[in-house]
Amino acid sequence: MTKHVTLAEFQAHAADLLTEVQETGETVVIEQEGRPPLELTRQGGEPTPTAEERLRRLDALRGSITVCGDIMAPVVDDDDWELD
Repeated sequence: MTKHVTLAEFQAHAADLLTEVQETGETVVIEQEGRPPLELTRQGGEPTPTAEERLRRLDALRGSITVCGDIMAPVVDDDDWELD
């Protein structure tokens, strides 16, 4: 989807529009009378997921991890270390 704004609208809301482009990947076309339009787009990568999307992804992992043994115990015994 593409959003069209005038140069005056862009100047008034530049920070918000930049954040929107970064988060959603939506292109913003900046139009100024008598000049070719400019396109503001995010370069590469996927949109930053929203908090709801991150929670949905974590919830999808629920039940897929199995804890075996004591995860808080040291991996090696203290006797296995040599200190000089």
